[in-house]
Amino acid sequence: MTNSDAEITVIIPTHRREPIGLALFLVQTKHVWILNNGMVPISNKFLDRISNISVEWKGHGRTRQEILSKVQTEFVFFSVDDATPKAGMLDSLLQTITTQNCDAVIPRQVPYPDASPITAQALEAWTPKAKAPYPVPQADHVGTLYRMETLRKYPIPDVSIAEDAWWSEGRKILCDPNAEIIHSHPRRTRALFARELAIHQELRKMGRKNPIGTIDSEVLGIIGNVQRYGIREGARTGAEILARRIAWFGI
Repeated sequence: MTNSDAEITVIIPTHRREPIGLALFLVQTKHVWILNNGMVPISNKFLDRISNISVEWKGHGRTRQEILSKVQTEFVFFSVDDATPKAGMLDSLLQTITTQNCDAVIPRQVPYPDASPITAQALEAWTPKAKAPYPVPQADHVGTLYRMETLRKYPIPDVSIAEDAWWSEGRKILCDPNAEIIHSHPRRTRALFARELAIHQELRKMGRKNPIGTIDSEVLGIIGNVQRYGIREGARTGAEILARRIAWFGI
């Protein structure tokens, strides 16, 4: 099955920029919706080919769930405004979700060329190379393909962040390593700290396994990153660790 047989609606929330992968998404589907909660200007060349929908931001979960009542296609793909699909991504994901026993499927994430080595390593660990689809612990709204039927049965939870992790509880999620999406965040200390803190507070509420290592191992990790990548990256690693410790222990 290809996207010409079963159409996919791509949904991209944004408040900061025109989605950088917009042109390449439009190569793969004619249904692209931007949930524009920042009055972001969209290039005229795209306006007659997309749905640029002004929405009030109600958190990651509710904002996505509320728009689903308008979707007419059998499948929906959630993404973000700083992700770029590689050629054939949607068709590959569609093939996987229609031939494998799963509730949702994610593409393999690969970093942008200017991503830090630490970010590249983390993404490789999250969705490593493989020859066939394999299970992952959760969906990831950098890119996830769902059946609309599944989302009607299991709505996206109304949470401010980590809605993809909450939704995945009790679901079977696969990664299709033959489908790839380019995405990576810059490692900016303040944003990194805030994101790690908010996500891990939600993971703790979910009852996830405590991911915190010993203080000795964490200090050695910071020192190692300072030695390999410099003081700035070591400080950012420290900010990540501190955020996780506050989320899990309150310290």
